[in-house]
Amino acid sequence: MTEEPSKQQREQEVRLLCSEPGILLTGLTGLVLSVCFFLVSLAAVERIVLRDFSKKAETACVELHQTVEQMLLDMGSLKKFFECSQEVTREEFRDFAVPILNNSPILLSLSWIPSVSSDAEGADSGVCSVCFGEPAVPPAQQQDFFVVPDPLLLERCRSTGKAAVAYPNLKTPRPGPFRILLCVPVFPKNSKDERQISGYLAGLFEVGRFLSSRRAADEELTYALQDCSCTAEPIWIYGQKRPLRPAGWLDSFRINAGNFCHTETLACGDRLWRLYCQPKANHKAGFFLQIPWIILSAGLFLSSLLTLYLRDLQRRNLQTSRLISQRTAELEVQKQKAEHLAWQAEQASRAKSSFLANMSHEIRTPMNAILGFAELLCETPLETSQRHFLQLIVDSGRSLLALINDILDFSKIESGKLTVEKIPCALADLLVGMRAMMEPAALNKHLDFQILPEGRLPAEILADPLRLRQCLINLIGNAVKFTNQGHIYLRVSVQTDGPEPLVCFAVEDTGIGIPPDRLDRIFEPFVQSEESTTRQYGGTGLGLTITRRLCELMGGDLSVQSRPGEGSVFTLRIPAGVNLNTAGAFDQTLFQKGALNLKPAESEQIRFWGHVLVAEDAPASQILIRKLLEKYGLEVTIAADGRQAVQQVLSRSYDLILMDMHMPEMNGYDATRLLREQGCVIPIIALTASAMKSDEAKCLQAGCDAYLTKPIQRAELVKILKQYLLFEQISAEAEPSMQAGIAQEEPSA
Repeated sequence: MTEEPSKQQREQEVRLLCSEPGILLTGLTGLVLSVCFFLVSLAAVERIVLRDFSKKAETACVELHQTVEQMLLDMGSLKKFFECSQEVTREEFRDFAVPILNNSPILLSLSWIPSVSSDAEGADSGVCSVCFGEPAVPPAQQQDFFVVPDPLLLERCRSTGKAAVAYPNLKTPRPGPFRILLCVPVFPKNSKDERQISGYLAGLFEVGRFLSSRRAADEELTYALQDCSCTAEPIWIYGQKRPLRPAGWLDSFRINAGNFCHTETLACGDRLWRLYCQPKANHKAGFFLQIPWIILSAGLFLSSLLTLYLRDLQRRNLQTSRLISQRTAELEVQKQKAEHLAWQAEQASRAKSSFLANMSHEIRTPMNAILGFAELLCETPLETSQRHFLQLIVDSGRSLLALINDILDFSKIESGKLTVEKIPCALADLLVGMRAMMEPAALNKHLDFQILPEGRLPAEILADPLRLRQCLINLIGNAVKFTNQGHIYLRVSVQTDGPEPLVCFAVEDTGIGIPPDRLDRIFEPFVQSEESTTRQYGGTGLGLTITRRLCELMGGDLSVQSRPGEGSVFTLRIPAGVNLNTAGAFDQTLFQKGALNLKPAESEQIRFWGHVLVAEDAPASQILIRKLLEKYGLEVTIAADGRQAVQQVLSRSYDLILMDMHMPEMNGYDATRLLREQGCVIPIIALTASAMKSDEAKCLQAGCDAYLTKPIQRAELVKILKQYLLFEQISAEAEPSMQAGIAQEEPSA
């Protein structure tokens, strides 16, 4: 026991030693990546700092440009005021100039200098002087606020007709910041001579005031303003541009913000200025400069930590791989078991479906013979007692068939094989059919049976008429069975308080009732309200179970209200499936008259012509079908299995084929496919005792034209014969007439 663990530990150590070069390579890779990330982040931080600097510099340039433009606009407005006025007084000038001076951050003073003319041509001569100006200051300070323009400046204004800029500090230095003089020419109103001029507006301003305020607001930037319109040496209006420092090898590992410079050009009058924005010489990026070093430190730390973690993880992986292998083997065994169980469940489902089909066939085949021969005997001359005994046989056979249908339906519901459809269903026909079917049983027990339509009902609903009729038969049948006196009412109404309209069928009786503690259990399979009820009234306890399941399949529900000794009300609700506002109204007259929209019942008063091949293996069914068909005047040939049927069809001519689908040698499905492959176009009617919906689809898919179930219903048989054979309707009240339906074609009658 001790040798095996020690051997495993040695193997683990060997594997760790072999994997150490990979771990060391991982640490080296982390180091290289850390340095790369450091350089990339350093470049990114430099771009961020440069973007921040450019944003601030652009903002300063835009504000300076807006300030100068606003000053030019203000002086242009004052110029328009002079040009539009005959004469401007000192008070009017003050009222106009004071708001301009108060709102401008760079303008120091505004003054009016009238033009002096000495000849008829209006040329300027003599010395121009300030007439009046703002602000009003003592005489000792006027030289700081008012400057008499140079005659050359005035001549430049008059000749160009535009504003001109001069720098008085260059010739007459004064203490204080650098000041700029802006002169704007003013022409007489409606003057046609462009050489005539009324005077000049002079504005003295300092750009340095604005730039100094910007520098105070943003301590990281410095500004320099240069007049670059002079052909000689440029004039520095404010500050001077700092020369760039040459970059060294250490600048690769730091941000050289001192070499950033933003340049913007702007115009003022007839001058062109260039503004330089630079960071201060001692500018530092602050926290941004620390980010690359933080990344480098974190990368080195994480690389070291990852190297140590990988060494520990390698040890854990050896243990984990062993556990995974063990768990994988266990899961594989469980997977095989699950697949085997799934295969068994699928086989059980298939076996159950096959059992249902076989049971349906094996039970319905003898029932077909029992009911068929009993009905044929009832049509022969018999004594009263014999006819009574035969009628009892027929009634008992039908009861047994109903019981078999209940059991098969319940099995199909449980296995999920039963489906419902939604087709238009005439409500009046359904109710009249219920009355015709259930009223005789109620009258035999002297019960008052009524169907009571309530409110506005649609003429048609979308439902499965077969399954809906089955549910109503079960509910009304139970009411008749458990009611000895009183009444049975079927109330039909529409419920519209939900998201969609519901058709409600309420079956009300005055029967024995159901105890409150048994109301929930009566919908369980094989359960009735009391054991004594089963002994007294009989039944399997499947009717309500099937009814509720069918109702749920149709999208509805089934509920009950009952009191012992007073009666019960079973309410079945299903979706109407139609728009009540646009659907037709229920025909009360048709319902009261009981006129069903059905074809008349068939009897021996019809005769067919043709030769019919019957493929049937059961001798009793052979005799029964032969008798039924010969009763209608048809020639009949019997084939005991599918192989014989194929041989008969290929050797003789037939008008119709009745094909049993369950036969020895060759079943009906294979025989039908083989005949269709041989080019046979004779109508083939599937005849089977299987009552499942899937069987009908299977028959039609094999090539059959129609489908009949056992026990054979004469009305359905006659309906099929009329569709494919020639026939003659014999009536005692009307002259005989020939009606024909040609085989392999659509019926003509």
